[in-house]
Amino acid sequence: MKKSLIGIAILLFAILLQQCSAGMEMDILSFMIGIVGLIITIICGVKSDQ
Repeated sequence: MKKSLIGIAILLFAILLQQCSAGMEMDILSFMIGIVGLIITIICGVKSDQ
């Protein structure tokens, strides 16, 4: 379950990154929230596997 959650978080971050690089308005706040969410999800996933 945790690995699928990490996979979903990575996919959502990839979509956000693609939208930001495709010329859409790069909202730095949305980008930073995406990075923070990805980091928190990965950290929680790694901690729960131990």
